[in-house]
Amino acid sequence: MHKASVYHYYRSKDAILFDILTFADQEISDLMDKEEFKDISDLEKVGRFVSTHVAWYLRHPAIARVAFQEWMGLSREALDIQRERRRRYGHFVRNKIEQCQAQGLIPAAANPVVMSNFINGAVAAANIWFNPDGPATADAIAEEFGKIAISIVSRKDS
Repeated sequence: MHKASVYHYYRSKDAILFDILTFADQEISDLMDKEEFKDISDLEKVGRFVSTHVAWYLRHPAIARVAFQEWMGLSREALDIQRERRRRYGHFVRNKIEQCQAQGLIPAAANPVVMSNFINGAVAAANIWFNPDGPATADAIAEEFGKIAISIVSRKDS
């Protein structure tokens, strides 16, 4: 495909980037919705969401790279929209952790903001080091991430 062909459909690189990020956001929003309505504990929802999110990004490495590394290149208006999307995602994880705390599933002294930021950072880095030709599959890595997220949230030393 030639550059001119792409610009027939898109006004600018910003529009292309925004559409890629919109696609990724919709996919991740769908994952959040799926986990929200499962009949499992909020602690298990954290683990399942992290696991499904990591699996999705490991299966879509180019989109993950754009979503985590290129999004700051958006124009002002598009950047504001993307920041709001990222906040919504961060709030989902943090709210689940806070609900676990309110239910007594995790220590009262735990810091949900730090925990959710730590988990989000780990998810963002997974596609950087993951080797699709390595010994562990995307699903195996994703499952381990989910277990680690639960372990972080439910730690006993808070």
